[in-house]
Amino acid sequence: MKLNKKVTKAIKNQRTILLILLLILILQMFLAVSLAKDKGKVGDINNDGYIDTADARMILQYFAGEIILTKEQMILADVNNDGRVSSTDLKIILLYYVGQTQI
Repeated sequence: MKLNKKVTKAIKNQRTILLILLLILILQMFLAVSLAKDKGKVGDINNDGYIDTADARMILQYFAGEIILTKEQMILADVNNDGRVSSTDLKIILLYYVGQTQI
């Protein structure tokens, strides 16, 4: 009976530790997004102060496997904030460049 209680307590402790680790991971993710957005403007992937065709080209190069975007660049490239860099982000950047939308 005592062994069963010890096992149950150990499992509860492991669940608590896993929950704490998950919360830390989530907080780190939000902090990374916040810091990246503080460093640059969303859409300005190359961080030159402009959202233009150079940024769109970086997304195309990323799609083609020619370049690897940093974590910060991935956050800045995700202009629609859906958690991934896609053709939609590329389209929004190009529309912004020609004055057809806002970011």
